[in-house]
Amino acid sequence: MFSCQIQHRFTMNLNDLQNGLWCKRCDVLLKEAQIYARTHHGELMNTHYEEFLSFLCVNQHIWKIHNKSYIIESEIFIDVK
Repeated sequence: MFSCQIQHRFTMNLNDLQNGLWCKRCDVLLKEAQIYARTHHGELMNTHYEEFLSFLCVNQHIWKIHNKSYIIESEIFIDVK
């Protein structure tokens, strides 16, 4: 049994581990955060899902938010046109 930085517990076979794969749940959450950022004209700065996520908005502002806040909040990006 393995445990990632976010404390997700999972099993993994040796082949996946040797190929650099890790927590599949974190991979899915990272992809969801990237999509969320893009749909709000921003960008997720993280390359791995972590406790704190760094976002870049359309105005080039960068800020960090706790991953649980990102999941709970329905809107963290504001489109300024």
